[in-house]
Amino acid sequence: MHDVVRDVAISIASKDPHRFMVRSFDAKGEGGGWLGVQKVTNQEHCSAISLIDVTLDENITNGLEYPKLELLQLKNSSSSSEYSNHFKGLRELKVLALLGMDMSGYLASEKSLPLGEPKYLHTLCLEDCKLGDISHVIGRLESLEILSFARSKINKLPIEIGHLQRLRMLDATDCKGLEEIPHGVLSNLRRLEELYLAESFLNWGQAIESKDETSMASLDEVMSLFDHLNVVARCLDVAK
Repeated sequence: MHDVVRDVAISIASKDPHRFMVRSFDAKGEGGGWLGVQKVTNQEHCSAISLIDVTLDENITNGLEYPKLELLQLKNSSSSSEYSNHFKGLRELKVLALLGMDMSGYLASEKSLPLGEPKYLHTLCLEDCKLGDISHVIGRLESLEILSFARSKINKLPIEIGHLQRLRMLDATDCKGLEEIPHGVLSNLRRLEELYLAESFLNWGQAIESKDETSMASLDEVMSLFDHLNVVARCLDVAK
């Protein structure tokens, strides 16, 4: 998935030599810190930002807007308030990647992510994260094409994923705590081309006609996608 984010970033950068990607390694030390971030990211044409090991502070980010931002990556970063408070004026965000972050408490309080206009967002990566209930986030992203929870701590895929009619790739690789994929979530993804569940979900349900709200996804659901599914990676051991 990091390759996907990288390729999008390269594509964005190649379109306009005056666009920038900013990488800040330490808000108070190396890498230019927030002074370096401010110097570049308050430019209206900035289209890609990557912040690593940063504690976001509203006293510094207040007033900064990013009307042309297309890619935002935060890695090992934190915030004392809503992340969306730091990234305002997002109108064209296409890729959001949150990596190596504890989002469980944040998402439990139903705080918002910096999604910009949800209709433009096509890639959401929540990788190596601690995640709670993300249903209130997923339900807004009708245009999403790529969704990754790789190596994250998540115990249930929200049923709202089944409403993402444009989704082409779903990655839950190495989500060892994933215990629930509700029936119907996978079979509703009629445009899905890639499904990754290796070292992940094992509680496959039985292929029966009547299903209730507690039923788990079955392998029959995965097989029903084979007319358009190009890649399937899953564990070979099936829970009895």
